[in-house]
Amino acid sequence: MKNRKNYLLIGIIGIAILVGCGFSIYNFLNSNRLSISERRWVDENSSSSTLISLNVINNADVFGNNGKGVFYDFLTDFENEYSLKLNKVAFEHGSSVQGVSFGIKKTIDENKDIVFYKDHYVLVGKNFEIINKLELLNGKEINILTDDLSYVSNYINASSMTFKTHKTIEDLFTAINDSNYAIIPLHLYLEDILNKNFNVIYHFGDINSYYTLSTSDDVLSSVLKKFYSNWEEKFKEYYNDNLFNSLVSSLSISETEVDAMQSISYDYGFINNSPYEVISSGNYGGIAAIYLKGFMDVADVEFKFTKYRNFNKFNKAVTKGDVDVYFGYNNATNAFAKTESGIILNYSVIANTKNDIVINSINSLIGKTVYVDNYLSSVNGIVVKTYDNNKELVKFNNDDEIIVVDSNIYNYYHNNGLENYTLRYSDSIKTVYDFNFKNDNAMYKIFNKYINIVDSQKVLNDGLYNHYKTVKSGNILSLIAKYFIYLLVIGVILGFIIVKRTKKIKVAKKIKKDDKMKFIDQLTLLKNRNYLNENIKD
Repeated sequence: MKNRKNYLLIGIIGIAILVGCGFSIYNFLNSNRLSISERRWVDENSSSSTLISLNVINNADVFGNNGKGVFYDFLTDFENEYSLKLNKVAFEHGSSVQGVSFGIKKTIDENKDIVFYKDHYVLVGKNFEIINKLELLNGKEINILTDDLSYVSNYINASSMTFKTHKTIEDLFTAINDSNYAIIPLHLYLEDILNKNFNVIYHFGDINSYYTLSTSDDVLSSVLKKFYSNWEEKFKEYYNDNLFNSLVSSLSISETEVDAMQSISYDYGFINNSPYEVISSGNYGGIAAIYLKGFMDVADVEFKFTKYRNFNKFNKAVTKGDVDVYFGYNNATNAFAKTESGIILNYSVIANTKNDIVINSINSLIGKTVYVDNYLSSVNGIVVKTYDNNKELVKFNNDDEIIVVDSNIYNYYHNNGLENYTLRYSDSIKTVYDFNFKNDNAMYKIFNKYINIVDSQKVLNDGLYNHYKTVKSGNILSLIAKYFIYLLVIGVILGFIIVKRTKKIKVAKKIKKDDKMKFIDQLTLLKNRNYLNENIKD
């Protein structure tokens, strides 16, 4: 009786858990469904000719500019979903508006603002320069909008540089010359950056502005919020399409050229070079992969990735014209068109832990033998020996050598093949890694514009993580394949043993039956003379 009660109690608890889980799942799946009052509001407004007014920024490229952009795409989908008629009141950034608005904010209210996109400020100039730390801007003149000065100054030590303020963006752009710079929000003035051929020299990834939907406490806001929750997955597609249109427009590239560019696939050649690029179990990943995959999404182009075993084979393929694009970490000399990636070449000088050498500058290496990768082989005043790839690099682990290596490569191999080496000195070479294109065609021109506006530090961070995931997934698949082979071998061995044992049993049974026929009389079932003759003692 007691056991019955226990079973009944367990059953009730189990049913309660299942009902609770079901209710939670139902609420989760239906949390973005319109309530009865919201549905009534939609029905009333969709059946009337009344226009529903809201504010939309109209001078921010990609998001809202001349009636086009992500915000307008969102509102078009919203209108189509609920058959509503919207009055999109256009305004320019900086104007004061009331009510539901799609615009740009420096600070957000988590209760009322829906963030579509987090933008950041950039340093632009007329010429390409390599600036990897703000100290290089000390004493430089920086043009900035008056409205942005106090906000930007919170993140930058204003005493180290000279800010020149301007009330309008037109005045600011006019003031930029060969010897000064400007700090501006990236997307707000993207059209000007692209059309005026400004170079984005530095990304202030921590100085942000936000593209938001600012809501009120009305039914329209509630419906917009729920619609956004279901629409959010479309954002990337709309963003990429609008960004691509801006890039193409700035270059005056025709639709015919775009169609031709998107109709073919491009051969991308590389050598495994962790963490910049690697292929593992068929997956391509790494720092360079972030640039390429981002561009593939924006431009709707396709790359076919081919890995070469060593630099010689890679170089021959480039020379023969089998490669359309490659990441230029190697010292290949050819007529390929180059575009800077923004990834600065930082290097580390490392030595075996047994070596007590002190290196305070690169000049400390003069007169010493140093191993370098072939792209670093031009260090002056040093006896240089080269190694071709990372496989050769890790072979030095048990040797007592001095090595100059890319810092990102060393950081990866420090605990993964170069455990016996420690860092002695680090610095950067005033150069960046290039992407190289066989043809100076439409794709090259668009990629050149695209890569100019991409935050290289974010690419570096994302690329390192992407490389980690790519290698890890490859290791997991390799491990699964290895154990599958082990199981297969064990299965074959067990099968062989079972078959052998089965045959022995059958033979034994057959022999037993033959003995019975030979030694036992079939009528009396008594042992016959043959049995006596076989078993009689001599």
